[in-house]
Amino acid sequence: MFRNDTTPCSQPRRASRISNNTSKTVSTLQLIRLITVIPSGQEFEWERRALFDEVISDVQQFAVQMGVDIELLEPTVEPTEDEEMSTAIELLKKPASYLMCFLGDKYGECALPMDMRETEFDAIRTSAFEASNDVRLLDKYYELDKTRNPAEYRLRRIAIEPTERRKLIEVIQRGAKQVNISTDAKKKTKEMYKRGKKMRLIEMRTKCIHS
Repeated sequence: MFRNDTTPCSQPRRASRISNNTSKTVSTLQLIRLITVIPSGQEFEWERRALFDEVISDVQQFAVQMGVDIELLEPTVEPTEDEEMSTAIELLKKPASYLMCFLGDKYGECALPMDMRETEFDAIRTSAFEASNDVRLLDKYYELDKTRNPAEYRLRRIAIEPTERRKLIEVIQRGAKQVNISTDAKKKTKEMYKRGKKMRLIEMRTKCIHS
């Protein structure tokens, strides 16, 4: 987290244009948590530098005068940092937490889902098995958490080999795709059945009128 005189950058922070004089202390301020998600790499290098070197300090100083303490967090967004991302997601569920996300034009690697509803996991596993995909990775890295209501599968907090990570993502994506295709097919069949039933009723009524 960063407050007032701290900085995540290597360069020294300039002095804020807003006065530091305030009679309020952090303990008496209302806390607002701002979580920033900025893709790694050079796509937002200038924006990130401006945010931390030029903007945040002034915003925090101004907020203090308004009775607000802004706590800034910048979690690592690498797909391999599952635990850190999970912690950030849990923080977002708390009151007075806000997300500021930078969306670019470049795609990175997909992250593994931290949790899946039991019905979702079972459907994906069944579809993957029927498609002859290796479901052992699902069983290896996901475990059923019955303490949740409803129960759900959660990603185990163990290291995952990069090769197995890519294979696991592929299994989940293919399984989810098959589930969606199957669901769409069932919906279409149901709609066709309803339309056919309506048409038969119309035909019967037409015959009754003409007779």
